[in-house]
Amino acid sequence: MILLRAHRPGFLSTVQDLGRPGYLKEGLPPSGALDEPAFRVANLLVGNPIEAAAMELTFWGGEWECLAGGWVAIAGAEMKGRLNGELIGNWRSLRLARGDRLELGSCRNGCRTYLALEGGVEEALVLGSCSTYLRARLGGLEGRAIQAGDLLLARTAQERGEQFTSPWEEERPVLVFSQSSIPIYSNPWTLRILWGPQEERFPAEMRAVFSSSAYRVSERHDRMGVRLEGSSLASHGGSDLLSQAIPPGAVQIPADGQPIMMLADRQTTGGYAVIATILGADLWKAGQMKAGDSVHFQPVTLEEARTAWRDYRVFLSQLPIYLRSL
Repeated sequence: MILLRAHRPGFLSTVQDLGRPGYLKEGLPPSGALDEPAFRVANLLVGNPIEAAAMELTFWGGEWECLAGGWVAIAGAEMKGRLNGELIGNWRSLRLARGDRLELGSCRNGCRTYLALEGGVEEALVLGSCSTYLRARLGGLEGRAIQAGDLLLARTAQERGEQFTSPWEEERPVLVFSQSSIPIYSNPWTLRILWGPQEERFPAEMRAVFSSSAYRVSERHDRMGVRLEGSSLASHGGSDLLSQAIPPGAVQIPADGQPIMMLADRQTTGGYAVIATILGADLWKAGQMKAGDSVHFQPVTLEEARTAWRDYRVFLSQLPIYLRSL
């Protein structure tokens, strides 16, 4: 068992897992970790199932006090971690003892880091998921962000009386994720796209402006979406239309012509024209962008998109082979 107390919970820390798909028709978005590769790696580093609930830390990771010792892991954007004042690396597991203080600072590149606890953060399932959806106050810790004084408990499968085979037969080593396999958290960012369901509303010259321009991430961004600033776009017939389903990674164009990238907590339907959709293989990048970052959109063919998706799923399935012991 491991028990952490949030001494300073950071800028925005929530409990997330891989989300709750299947409820779009009820108006509920999937939520879940915005950077799936980093989330999965954090769980693998402590021997958890990849879907186990973990903490998603945004911009600044805060300070955590260990009340009962156990294994934790950190993966995602670099937050200059310290354990009892000593610098520690990212993309690795750590053994915490009672009384230890884990500090995670502000992000350098990217904006989200995952803190996994051995056994998974223990919170009640809501519609099959622990993921926090802040707008509906649903999931996680009473549907809210983690606050100072909150306790985060995790127990191993054996402690819960469940059947789960540990990948280690002997004493567990400290694990790291192979440096050469860590995704690149780079600014400027490039996102591959397919033209969207309202492509016909945007003439070729307007699409050329969109794909050749560099956009800046504005201050207005959260888990729902990311507003961009740059070359203004306009659709034929206006930006408003009858509400339609919003796919993951949709890039909407509202009346002001400034694109909005929709993320995991997006509304399920919307009435703005969608000029493009971000490839599923690149969505984790959109979840790591912070204010001031620059992004460029690269159109690809449908076949290229399919290949990118297959390669991405293969990469996710092979994450365990990139773990190394210290």
